[in-house]
Amino acid sequence: MQAAEENALASINDLRQNKRGRVRIGSSGPSASTQLLPNVMKRFSRHYPGIALELREAQDQEIIAALRRGEVDVAVVPGLDGDEEFESLPIACDRLVAITADDMNLPLHMNAEAFQKQPFIMTKGGSEPLVRKWFGRSDTDPRVDHSIQQITSILAVVRSGLACSIIAELALPEDLEGVKVLPLDPPAPRSLFLTRLPTTPSNSAVTRFWEFTEQEIYREE
Repeated sequence: MQAAEENALASINDLRQNKRGRVRIGSSGPSASTQLLPNVMKRFSRHYPGIALELREAQDQEIIAALRRGEVDVAVVPGLDGDEEFESLPIACDRLVAITADDMNLPLHMNAEAFQKQPFIMTKGGSEPLVRKWFGRSDTDPRVDHSIQQITSILAVVRSGLACSIIAELALPEDLEGVKVLPLDPPAPRSLFLTRLPTTPSNSAVTRFWEFTEQEIYREE
């Protein structure tokens, strides 16, 4: 009985110190899910093993809607800086890049006109609105020969020489054998933000995760 009471008191104390709970994390795509979040989540879990982390991935607007509905506690999404509805913490700089087969003879900097001359894959992941916006800056509609969501599938088609594409650089895997990465002209930078509603309680596991992530970012700078 005494041991049970001690465990209960310890659990209550952990809750008061934000050492227990759950954080539901939304991710808008592989840039966050494969490059940014795993290391932060791993280190956080090492420091706070009593706080469960749950990762949910969907496209930008779906994740933002889930954040509004309270279905996720925080989310990593691009381009919400200055939106007063949310509290946002910049966590990474990324950019859109062109990907082509290694043996394709293309300009060293790809502009919208160059893409019109090649079969093109439109990503159906989180970067699609940014890709369309980039083409719009040149008053050009993208030539869409294929529409593919998975990065691995896009890379397979690109590697075969059947088409080229534009995706976020952070979404690229380490193994790019047979694939050439080219900068865009004009450049297409984007920022990724850790975002939450400003009504998040201060005494919560979510706040603990937020503060930990912020510390990790500054530590790596």
